[in-house]
Amino acid sequence: MKTINILRYLFCFIILAGTISSCEGGFLDQKVQDKDNLETTFSDSLKTCNFVNAIYYGDERNGNIGLMGGNMAPASDEADGGTRFGWCLQLTNGAASSVGAANTEWVSVYQKLRRANIFLQNIERTPISAALKMRLKGEVHFLRAWCYYRLWQFWGGLPLVYDKVYRVDEKIEEPRATFASTVDYMISELHEAARLLPVDYRVTGTTDAGYTYIADPGQLGRATKGAALALKARILLMAASKLYNGGGNIAGATAEQIALISYPEYKKERWEDALAAIREIMKPEYGYALVDGKTNLEYPGWSFHEIFTSRWNEEYIWTLPQAGNKEMEGIFDPPSRRSEITSTNSPLLFPFQELADAFGTENGKAVGEDHYIILISLMKNGILVFITRFFIMGLCVRMVKIINSNLFIRL
Repeated sequence: MKTINILRYLFCFIILAGTISSCEGGFLDQKVQDKDNLETTFSDSLKTCNFVNAIYYGDERNGNIGLMGGNMAPASDEADGGTRFGWCLQLTNGAASSVGAANTEWVSVYQKLRRANIFLQNIERTPISAALKMRLKGEVHFLRAWCYYRLWQFWGGLPLVYDKVYRVDEKIEEPRATFASTVDYMISELHEAARLLPVDYRVTGTTDAGYTYIADPGQLGRATKGAALALKARILLMAASKLYNGGGNIAGATAEQIALISYPEYKKERWEDALAAIREIMKPEYGYALVDGKTNLEYPGWSFHEIFTSRWNEEYIWTLPQAGNKEMEGIFDPPSRRSEITSTNSPLLFPFQELADAFGTENGKAVGEDHYIILISLMKNGILVFITRFFIMGLCVRMVKIINSNLFIRL
């Protein structure tokens, strides 16, 4: 059960695309106009805030989780993603190259990194409070780590530009850093972000840096201390896995090449570091908890439904809050439900049968060992209601039979 809880905490750290709120309230997707130069931008508090908003803008949130920063299940044997997940298909069929989606992602990330570095070089001359400056710095340190993370999970060691801002006409010849150096840099950025960022925008509090922030629910969706710690946990968990923890010893690869894509040697301590990071983010002081679904005991598993459809709940760590949210849930719906959410029947993302079979039934037994009949009355005003929750939870529907107004499901 503890393992499931840990996985749910990490799963709900789904970091996804859309707009982000402004510094002073409400959600805006404004960008600094091209005509604005650094002098005019950083002498104006609103333009400075919008300069940071532009770093958030376009990142993978609820609507685009098939891009490189999001869910890559369709690139494996876990799920089918259809044409919506074209980049994943390129990975599976060997068509990925230095042009197309890969190049677009690379360029986009380094553009954001340049913007982040420009901000950190100029923020001190902006006429805003010291507390807001600290918070914006924290957000940008988090976003720098997030940008590198998006590329690191595919390429391993990356060219690290640190705080440098290149001129448009300047030749860039940064060599790739090792896998280990890239991980260390991302973690250092997240430590700084966690030091500067609020725990919760809904309540007044003090950051680890000693600055007091005032409650402002309009900022929900921005990076928090919890987001920084959660991304740290995810990076350390991935780095400790067999794929990277001494897993890059490919036949014929040189020692230098191996160091670019993995830790050359296996160390058990990396698992311990990842576990410590996961336990840190699960501490009560950060306010995260599993949605228990007590508001609707009629339907077992209702809490898992609420994770996706509520605008905000205590299980979210960093996501885009939306009223009446069905976007995320819709992406995971089976093709039979596609038209209701997306106005098209083309497949998006849903698990293969083998993945569904890997989940046990609600009695804790494996699929095939626990045979029983669930009777659910689904007829309301003559309309059959389909509960997509069964697919999301991995429950395997073996037999469906409609008798009068009742739906019998054998699991």
